[in-house]
Amino acid sequence: MKYTLKHKPDYALQNIAGKYVVLPAEAQTPNVILTLDEAGAFLWKQLEKDTDIPTLMRALIVTLDITTGTALAIVSQFVQTLWDKNLLLD
Repeated sequence: MKYTLKHKPDYALQNIAGKYVVLPAEAQTPNVILTLDEAGAFLWKQLEKDTDIPTLMRALIVTLDITTGTALAIVSQFVQTLWDKNLLLD
């Protein structure tokens, strides 16, 4: 069974003053939920559609020219953070 991941649509990635942040999409006043680096922003964009961990890892490996082990560590930490902050669809 393949488990798919997708971020909740009621949150949006924005670049504010050179920093990537995740905010509630409909908020009247910005309330930063999460700050992301370049890799995190890339992964967030990948999660706009259904995907899975192996696909996220392959995308990072190709985009950042990193090893499989590094990609696994980045993706694992990123997905865990999103789960912890309740930003992924169930």
